[in-house]
Amino acid sequence: MQLNFIPNARPNESLSGLLIRQASGVYQTPGELLANLGSKCNPPTELRALLRGNKSALKKLWRNSNWEPSPFYSFIAQKRDFNHWVNYNRLGVCPKCASDGLTLESHDFNFIKACTKHSMALSRQCHSCLKPFPVNRPLLTHCRCGEPIRSKAADPAQLEESQYLEALMLENDPQSLFAFKEIQSIMSERLSEKSLTVIDYRNFLEGNVDGVVAAVNNAIRKLPAISLRAICAPFACAKSDVIKLSAPRILSMVERTSAENDMKIKTPEFYLTHDEFRYAIGLKQKTAVVIESTYFDHKHFQGRSGLIFNYNKLSEFFAPLIHGNRCADDTTSSLAALSVSRKQSIAKLLEKIFSNDLPISSFDEKKPLSQIHTLSGTLNSSNTPAGFMTMDSVVAHLDSYEEAIRGARDAGLLPYTHQKSCNNRYLFAIKDVDAFHSKYVLIGELARELQYPPMRLSDRLRELGVVPVAGPYEGNSSVSTFKRADIEDVDLRAAIGITNYATNSGRNAGGTPSFDAETWATGHEVAAQLNVPIAQLHRITRHNLLVKGTPRIRGSQRRHYYRRDSIQNVVALLTDAVEVDHLAKELKANRKKLISRYLYLLKAEPIKVGAKTLIPIDDAKQLRAHYEQFKDASAAADYLSTTRHQIGNWKKASKLSPILKDDPNFIKSPLLYRVSDLDGMRNSTQLIRESRT
Repeated sequence: MQLNFIPNARPNESLSGLLIRQASGVYQTPGELLANLGSKCNPPTELRALLRGNKSALKKLWRNSNWEPSPFYSFIAQKRDFNHWVNYNRLGVCPKCASDGLTLESHDFNFIKACTKHSMALSRQCHSCLKPFPVNRPLLTHCRCGEPIRSKAADPAQLEESQYLEALMLENDPQSLFAFKEIQSIMSERLSEKSLTVIDYRNFLEGNVDGVVAAVNNAIRKLPAISLRAICAPFACAKSDVIKLSAPRILSMVERTSAENDMKIKTPEFYLTHDEFRYAIGLKQKTAVVIESTYFDHKHFQGRSGLIFNYNKLSEFFAPLIHGNRCADDTTSSLAALSVSRKQSIAKLLEKIFSNDLPISSFDEKKPLSQIHTLSGTLNSSNTPAGFMTMDSVVAHLDSYEEAIRGARDAGLLPYTHQKSCNNRYLFAIKDVDAFHSKYVLIGELARELQYPPMRLSDRLRELGVVPVAGPYEGNSSVSTFKRADIEDVDLRAAIGITNYATNSGRNAGGTPSFDAETWATGHEVAAQLNVPIAQLHRITRHNLLVKGTPRIRGSQRRHYYRRDSIQNVVALLTDAVEVDHLAKELKANRKKLISRYLYLLKAEPIKVGAKTLIPIDDAKQLRAHYEQFKDASAAADYLSTTRHQIGNWKKASKLSPILKDDPNFIKSPLLYRVSDLDGMRNSTQLIRESRT
């Protein structure tokens, strides 16, 4: 189909409006136009293919058109959740823009509520047929049913929000826009707080969380049966790094007042996802799985991120912990310490709390459930001296893992006492543990609070110059440990925002090399340049010509690298080397026996280069000297002009002895004889023959 009418795109015109104008110019709908062009796809699919640069009928039709999407539109088109942001079957329409024959590009996006040009609310549904406005309609100004599109003046709040979002789109700042929509969704849908203005959200994105904290405190009054950590869980587990980094500040600033004990007030809209609930309880994975299956009946959905914990279930779980009876006593301990002392899991101890068998002394709602203090009575100390803690107690006290504590111990950051006579255990002074916790922070603790992968967080901190005092390449610890003072001074938002950085997991990120490629070469590169199998590079490094080492790369793979400036030395070594076949022929020795003597005597192996088997010239000189001084039974028989059988008889008669084991030239097989001893035997036999004649 040939079209004589190809409209030019107007400034800031939407792609959907351009397609409708193209179709109306030939008196067709967009669907009919695409079908005549040979397309088998519907208009939304064609538009998305055009945005992504894929093969489409529109791309061929508009190859000479001046239309070009904005950078933000192109970025959204590549996302998997494109339909969440742009829905071509439910477009927003401004009647005045449509009458002018121009619909703005921002009107294609679902989050734009008003036309900033005419201050009109975008209409998304026909007032007559009650159906949404799709891209597949004949005219810009009318619905598919024929009714003209109508609208009303925009609300000031909607207009202000649309202006701010359009500014972010114009600046091509998708991260701020996504964070704005996510924090708005959390506050309005989860916490039912719709009083926040665009200024409050903008201040939040700029680092001022006071407005959001005030709204969260107001929402806490409606959520009396849920812990403060659970209420702040949506912030800690948000997709946006901006919100995630603000979560610790929000949690530290929110408070529950005494006027919030009205249990009749409920907010059924509040819920937690699977990851958010695990953050709220703050327990390790195995314990969290038991709690989910016991109290929420999630036995068959363990590890599924699509699980939802509604308000009613959450209130049944948290209410006894928050509003249960409190007992004052001096003998209290946390569930973590009690779990170690009684050798019971935290899940079992929670069951005793819910059955009133274990009274609660205090519960800080901002901390994990492992920090609930109960009336414990006398703890089972397992003969632990006063003022000391065992390894299990330290792990429970710091809410960490044994591997991390062991790494801090081996790095010299945590003093210890080794009791070899008492089950070979390690003891830690309580004052030393508290001092360690106040001075250092483990990467696991930091990652758990930020809800960010620990390895990636450690990589980004290194990129900012925050080097751990102990870690895989700093000390003997396998877990990175940082100074708290260094972490407090660093901008964590800038750290998480880094995209190109050298990783600590052996992979390249953003094309960033994991080591200095100008100085060091990989084993594969050296082997290819020398035409040597990579498995034989260790035979070359023995000669101290090819420098091998592990440079300070950020990789967990213990790979060896080789200095590039030492490769030329190896080339000279291989050029002067002697072939095994030539050397065996020169020494009149068996090839296999020659290699065996080389391996046993010099603790080395020949180097295979292509089809040749080479021995370095210095090693060849030592082998020549050794063959001149020592001979095996066959060579000794030829040297004395006799037989191997006679050599054996002389050995049995102790007339000729091989070299002993304590001799540095000894070889187990074959036995070697000194040439000086053979000369003595030759002289004695010759004297006997002369006397007989």
